[in-house]
Amino acid sequence: VNTQQILFKQNESKFDSIEKFAVSEVISSDITKISNLIKIRNRNLLKDPKMVEIQKLFVHAGCPHCWKILIISEFIGKTGDLEFLTWERKFFRPRIIIINPFFLELKQPEYLAKNPNGKVPAAQTPKGTLYESHAIMRALARAHPDQKLYGKNSFEQGKVDQWLDWLSGDLMPAFVATYGAITGYKPVDEKTFNENLENLKKKLQILEDHLSHNKFLVGDGVTIADISLAATARAPAATVFDNEFRKNFPNFFNYFHAVSTLPQVLKSLGRVRYAEKRWPLYVPPQPKKEEKKAAEKPAAKPKKKDDEEEEEEQKPKVDEAKVELESL
Repeated sequence: VNTQQILFKQNESKFDSIEKFAVSEVISSDITKISNLIKIRNRNLLKDPKMVEIQKLFVHAGCPHCWKILIISEFIGKTGDLEFLTWERKFFRPRIIIINPFFLELKQPEYLAKNPNGKVPAAQTPKGTLYESHAIMRALARAHPDQKLYGKNSFEQGKVDQWLDWLSGDLMPAFVATYGAITGYKPVDEKTFNENLENLKKKLQILEDHLSHNKFLVGDGVTIADISLAATARAPAATVFDNEFRKNFPNFFNYFHAVSTLPQVLKSLGRVRYAEKRWPLYVPPQPKKEEKKAAEKPAAKPKKKDDEEEEEEQKPKVDEAKVELESL
């Protein structure tokens, strides 16, 4: 009993009045009951809905970072209202994304007050606004530990953070450098594109080796690291990763297909549309050269001298009809 009383004193601050009453009733019973109540309290602290409940999610069409939040929302079973905003994309091919370039809501003061970077996604919660996709994902995963989307222990959480940081700092820039050259986001010439493609292959080889003996990036289940990778790889899969390219990375693409066909992903984004052949590079439109049509003017007759003009005036006029008649 003394040991139980000490345990209670050490954890007294973690209990509210109701739980304190429950503990007082079982103070002389098995110690596991007290520890179970502590676990319940800790779980409730982590699942504080006021901290991470998304009331409204600000997105725009074709945004892989927004797709991450849509997917995790399906996993935890809580989706807020969606508000689609416009963003300037004058150089994008029409078949990729169509946006009104004259109504840039992301750059309006009202939205900049929520996210001063003028980017999406941003999540409106009762406590304020969260932005940066991985920050939002981490908050949602922590709020729902029963889903184990942030790993099962502190080590796995560290591994999840490791992959998320690598995705942001290494893989995503390599993705953008390749499919951005196709969509028009970052136009480059053929030589630069091939160099960027070789760099991307090196990044994918890291994933290929890791997935040769792992089903997921961390542990034996889906985490927010897998969700992030599956979302960001969709655009390259539709434009850069053609049939020949995919043969070089069988482990990665088997994994990518497995994650992309999970019910929560399919419900959010639908199926992946793989490129059969790599799309051609985007060529920026060249400014039209104004064709100057020089009007052909008849050659000007040389001006006659004053003396010649006077001689012509002095010459008698000849009746041409009379001359012709006389010749007959």
